Amino acid sequence: MAPGLWLALLLNAWFFSSLAVALAMRVKAHADQALLSNFVITPMAFLGGTFFPLDRLPGWARHVLEILPLPHAAQAMQAAAIGHPVRLFSCWLLFLAASTAFAWAILSVRSAQE
Repeated sequence: MAPGLWLALLLNAWFFSSLAVALAMRVKAHADQALLSNFVITPMAFLGGTFFPLDRLPGWARHVLEILPLPHAAQAMQAAAIGHPVRLFSCWLLFLAASTAFAWAILSVRSAQE
């Protein structure tokens, strides 16, 4: 299997697991966890280019959504799966997003322990 696929998959998993830990540490009640799912994860999944290509959206929406890490992960994994090269920019953006989410998760866990 292509190394770009594994790299994109691992960076995507690192980002979302770190984001989940950070958000879980910020939730005050169990019922609020559903709000995070409704307002963060579900829109990102549907608007992240996993179910339909982003080039079908209006230009302004496409530019806004290209800031999110999920479209880059989806494009990188799709490209690697069919044998195309993975864009280095996508991998760097995923790494930056995952590193930021990981740092936020560490800070969230530390503040929850205090």
